[in-house]
Amino acid sequence: MKEPTPNDLEARPLFDGALTLLLPPNLKDASDIRPVPDTQELFVFPDESGRSILFEILEHVCTGEGDEAALRFHFSAQASDSDSTASTSHPLPPAPLLEGTFEHPRKGLTDAILVLWRLPQHQVDCVLWFFCPRSQSPEEGSMQVVRAWAERARTGLVVRDKGLFVHS
Repeated sequence: MKEPTPNDLEARPLFDGALTLLLPPNLKDASDIRPVPDTQELFVFPDESGRSILFEILEHVCTGEGDEAALRFHFSAQASDSDSTASTSHPLPPAPLLEGTFEHPRKGLTDAILVLWRLPQHQVDCVLWFFCPRSQSPEEGSMQVVRAWAERARTGLVVRDKGLFVHS
């Protein structure tokens, strides 16, 4: 199956339409397969690549050091939450994008790209993860495609209902 190009990305509703985001077409909603927390939208690819895309609404991180520090904080938190180590990470211009690798004791190496939207007025950071397990998609070309998707997705987040961010 041919990889979608960045121009093939489609506006996909998230959180019952409160947000839309440009994502590759034909993704499967993982909540149809397993439980997903209310603050997350998780998608898997229909092929056997093991790739996934995760969108999360997280508490706003006040680092005092800008987007790159917030990216590194969220990257490290993801590593910790998944019992992995963040073996490498580096910013991808234009910010706010970060690329890195997680090493998991059982799953091996996973390449990841993190996109960050900071919404301090709502006290949230929205993050988009592209995960590509090396055991399933080791080709460098596949990461080039994912980088292009991340660049395009970065420009495609639309907030349709700010009530999504209201704290109770």
